[in-house]
Amino acid sequence: MAVTKAAENVIGITGHALRLEAIRINPYGKTIKAKAHIQSKGWVDYGTITKDTIIGTVGEKKRIECLCFEGDFEYRVHIQSSGWTDWTKADGVATLGTVGQNLGLRLFSLDNLKKLEEYSRTILLENIVSLL
Repeated sequence: MAVTKAAENVIGITGHALRLEAIRINPYGKTIKAKAHIQSKGWVDYGTITKDTIIGTVGEKKRIECLCFEGDFEYRVHIQSSGWTDWTKADGVATLGTVGQNLGLRLFSLDNLKKLEEYSRTILLENIVSLL
């Protein structure tokens, strides 16, 4: 079981039958655009997100299967039964996850490396994971 650490800008958990259903990112004035592929809904475009934007669903028991971001950061995801993807620039084109394979995301992480250190320190991730 992997438990996440807030200092690493990681949300989610592995080793349990829990799916990542929703995430909320506070961009603190930075421009971040988001899209997510949601179980049985398909691609949902959230446009430019705010601190109140919930990416995914709440109370619907639907997993996030794939994410696409545009902003000045890199990110990676942990895919059910597959593991971590490589770090990927949030260029608005690259997607991380799967579509049509019935696999959900378990973890989501923003880059906390040197070149993005100042930006990463200002990002607040809030985790919303279904327990059922």
